[in-house]
Amino acid sequence: MEYDVKYYQQVAEELRATGAIEGLWLKALTVANADKEKAKALYVKWRLEQIVAAELQESKHKASYTIACPKCHATETILSAHVKNPSAYTTFNISYNSFLGRIKFSCNHCGKVFKRDTQLLE
Repeated sequence: MEYDVKYYQQVAEELRATGAIEGLWLKALTVANADKEKAKALYVKWRLEQIVAAELQESKHKASYTIACPKCHATETILSAHVKNPSAYTTFNISYNSFLGRIKFSCNHCGKVFKRDTQLLE
């Protein structure tokens, strides 16, 4: 995978400021059979993967979803991190079924009950 230069810059700045993450460096040395040049390349590759994955996870939690009642069109926008949290809602009452992976919404304005798969909201 090819990464944007900003991620390489972030790794370079981390290495200058605080040095390598010890556990990751030891893993790289082990996999590289103590070849420091190969270990450096592995370390950078793995650290880039960690940074990009963390950024993706963070952006996923910052994403928001707008729920709309199909009857009265009342809407509410919820951060994805709170989609399954009943106390996060004011326009709808919700119940979450983890077995089925569904959320049942009840509109506080018109009483309409409707369901959504949680996969559509994550």
